[in-house]
Amino acid sequence: RGLDSDVIDNLFGKVPLSEDEIQSLQGLFDASFRKVYTRDRKGLDVPDRLKLMHGFRMQNAQNWIEYQRRKEAIRIELGKLREGSGAAFCIKGHELIPLGTSQDNGWACDGRHDEGGCLSGITGYRQTKGKNRFRCHCCDYDLCEQCYMMRTGKKLCPNGHPVVPIGLARDNGWGCDGRNLPGGCLSGITGGSTSK
Repeated sequence: RGLDSDVIDNLFGKVPLSEDEIQSLQGLFDASFRKVYTRDRKGLDVPDRLKLMHGFRMQNAQNWIEYQRRKEAIRIELGKLREGSGAAFCIKGHELIPLGTSQDNGWACDGRHDEGGCLSGITGYRQTKGKNRFRCHCCDYDLCEQCYMMRTGKKLCPNGHPVVPIGLARDNGWGCDGRNLPGGCLSGITGGSTSK
């Protein structure tokens, strides 16, 4: 009998576990095993441990491919975030240079002039102690780390941490925090457990 395309695209695989995988599982058995004496044993010996002889991993081919692709995409995105490979520019197109926190002369983030203001909440001078500074010397233009990161195309949480996409695999009914912003969530999510 022939198989339709849905069945072919969604084949399951039975893959024997490698020796390393068997040893890892054996470690779990050894760590969690405990001897239990029950009345039916009547004083006889009970096993000291369970020995895993062989095992198999059941794989859904299509789900495995999707999982591996998504895992690789997340790995690449995290790498980009760690490298900070994007650049931000001043209003005349000069690349901003990171100065760290060492050159704090009371500078102010020029992001405060943008709509919505500085993402760190800086509204004037002498409010940047301990803040990372990104500067264009030619134009006397400075950005704090949060405003710099936003201009590199990275999305940030309100505390300035990069937001990383995790896809649909971990949808536990989270609620979009954009619902607390003016205008609310653009997808219409109004509370927790409404994202599924």
